[in-house]
Amino acid sequence: YGHEEEVLDKPVSPGFLQDLIFKICLPYNIQEAVLQQELILGIGKLIATSPDLFDGILKIRIGWFVRAMRFELEQDDEGIELHDLSPNDVKGMLIAVLVRNVYEADLRTPLQKRQLDGALNRVPKDFYDRVWSILEKTPYGIKVAGYLLPQQPTLSDMTMYELNFSLLVEQMLSKIVDPAYRQIMVETFMVVSTMLERNPEASFDQAVNMDKIIMDAFEEFQRDLSKSEGHEKQDEMTKFYSTPPNVKHGTSRYLTKAVINNLLEGEMKFVSDDMCSVS
Repeated sequence: YGHEEEVLDKPVSPGFLQDLIFKICLPYNIQEAVLQQELILGIGKLIATSPDLFDGILKIRIGWFVRAMRFELEQDDEGIELHDLSPNDVKGMLIAVLVRNVYEADLRTPLQKRQLDGALNRVPKDFYDRVWSILEKTPYGIKVAGYLLPQQPTLSDMTMYELNFSLLVEQMLSKIVDPAYRQIMVETFMVVSTMLERNPEASFDQAVNMDKIIMDAFEEFQRDLSKSEGHEKQDEMTKFYSTPPNVKHGTSRYLTKAVINNLLEGEMKFVSDDMCSVS
């Protein structure tokens, strides 16, 4: 997590995989190499026996799964480090993270849920279809963390339901280094999609800078927080991440307003500016 990644999109031999893991992890932490081997074995068995635990997860990033498990340990607040666990306990922790993320999400705080969803790279069921729909309305493409996903030749070379398109979206999202921010980005895509769906005549006349939309929303959130609680503005976004999406002053409200402002900058008009909800 936080270092270079190697993408495996086809079966490889155990020897090749072991060499690859140690090559990537050894310069940073030898324990991490052993831990990632244990996780690969555990994830492989779980995918075969409980595939529902991986719903919404297209790309498994082992280092980010490690981060999700560390989030879980931090919440337990028992001072245990992941490397201190036995292989059997590591497998148990992996199962606990996935089960709780799927079946006990309502028991988590918004921050915890975003951290885990982001670390597991979990997205809503129709997420990639919605990104496609946005791309249809953005002639100059979508920009995330400095990465530009162009409208063309993407739309002409691929189809909405094509796996390669979903992987292209994941490649774009992989440029984000903070799990909670990644999840806010996913929510922002959902809001933009809903706005365009409700206003079919609207489109962006420049590249959609998704980071700018989030930062505009955060700035507005900060201003309101400063008025209501007297807090000074901060660059740190934990308060924003800790706010539920679908409440009166939730993140969806601020994201929706930021999307409207970005569209209006392109002199677009709307049929409706109802608040969007993110599920």
